[in-house]
Order: sequence, then C-alpha cells, then structure tokens
Amino acid sequence: IGNKMENDKEQTVEKEETKTSTPQFDKDELLAIFDKIIFEGEYSEQVRIKGKLPVTFKTRSAGDTLAISKTIDAIQANLIVTINEQRAILNLGYSMIEYSGKDLSKSTVEDRLVFVKKLPVPVIAALSDALAKFDLKVDTACREGEENF
Repeated sequence: IGNKMENDKEQTVEKEETKTSTPQFDKDELLAIFDKIIFEGEYSEQVRIKGKLPVTFKTRSAGDTLAISKTIDAIQANLIVTINEQRAILNLGYSMIEYSGKDLSKSTVEDRLVFVKKLPVPVIAALSDALAKFDLKVDTACREGEENF
C-alpha cells in the first residue's frame, strides 16, 4: 500500500508540473510572432510587470547572444550566482527597449545596461521573470512556426 500511495503522489506531482510548466499560447498569435521574426528579423511585445509596470522586450539577435556569452566568459566569476546575475542584467540590457514609458529603443546597449544596473534588485528579478516568459513564448512560436512552415 505504501508504494502505491507514493506512486500515486509522484504521478499527481508530475501531472501538476506538466500543467504549470507548459503555458498555453494561442496558435494564431504564435504563427504571427514567427512571421514577424522570419520576415522582419525581430519581434517585440509590451508586457506588464505585476499588472502595473509597462515594459517592452525585443528578441535578441545571434550577435546579441554571442556578445552576452563573450562578456560572461570574460568575467571569470568564482560563483555561479555571479554568472546568473550578470546574464540576467545583460539579457535585460539587450532586450528591454521600453521601461515605464521611457523609450530605450534608440539607446545604445551600453546605455541600456547602465539604466538596468540602476534598478532595484527586486525589479530586476521581476523583469527577468517576465523576460523568461517572453523568451519562452518566442521559442514556442518558432517551434510552432517550423512545424507549419
């Protein structure tokens, strides 16, 4: 009986993880995102952090990703947390093009990074979570688009 209860618990946990870890997106929206990336080279979207703070993210290019990786490699951090924090700040600097009505789209990456580094840590955490959701949506759109291309 004990093993059956443990197996039932494990199956329930697996089902709950599957439900919560795979957000559902509208297929038409995903295909529209894919088209923007393919035909315009980038996709951007405004999101609201905690339902209040408007922020616009754009997709990062291959060059952006390479620059982020090179910067991370160069810091020679001793702690994984340092690498994670640096990556979060760099991803935001390369992706965030609008923050609470402030247009950052014409700013250089360096200027955006200076701006991001001045934000409070809890705001960085909320922005990073929102960017991760944006990236997941874009990744899902590309997978969906590839299947229907």
